[in-house]
Amino acid sequence: MNKYGYDNFIITEIEQCNNNKLDEREIYWIAYYKSNNKKYGYNMTAGGGGGDTWTNNPNKKEISKKLSQAQKGKKHQMSTEWKQKITQMNKEEKTISVNKDDLKKDIKNFMSIEDICKKYNLSRKTFYNKCKDFFNATPTEIRGDKLTHTNTMKIELDIKKIEQYIKEEKTLKEMAKLLNVSPETVRRTIIKYYGKTLKEVRKDVKSKNSTA
Repeated sequence: MNKYGYDNFIITEIEQCNNNKLDEREIYWIAYYKSNNKKYGYNMTAGGGGGDTWTNNPNKKEISKKLSQAQKGKKHQMSTEWKQKITQMNKEEKTISVNKDDLKKDIKNFMSIEDICKKYNLSRKTFYNKCKDFFNATPTEIRGDKLTHTNTMKIELDIKKIEQYIKEEKTLKEMAKLLNVSPETVRRTIIKYYGKTLKEVRKDVKSKNSTA
């Protein structure tokens, strides 16, 4: 945030949970949004306790002091490049036409934000603003799964079949075709069951096979 400026980020609550579930849910949401992939987000780790590189940092006091001194007298201003980008995004938001019913249907069918933005040629900011303008709600609220996100999937898949497909190194698309569902449904089921992405599960399977 310091690098790009606080004004260039949108902070939205996506779930409420007990403190003892924070690590688990952080891992889930980072995997869901792929936000530790530089293409999609700014998280540097997969989340959870291992994602905290600050709390137990032995040089925390010294670093805090240096950061505080470095920021004294500075004004946080957006670069010209970012100002132009935000202006362009605002223009885009006003001109892009989106069918309200189609958008709602895609959200309720658990299409990922990444895929929705590609389908309608939207930035994430514009997508969230469309949700606010059309429905006065966030995507998770529109799905109706704000508090029990992982327990509201309409389709329950056979996890034994998925485990077999993973061992056979089938892709998400191949699994989806065999199970007659969308790739997104398969991806969400894998995250729900394993708490990891398909790529991470494959890595674990290969590691077990190499030591067996």
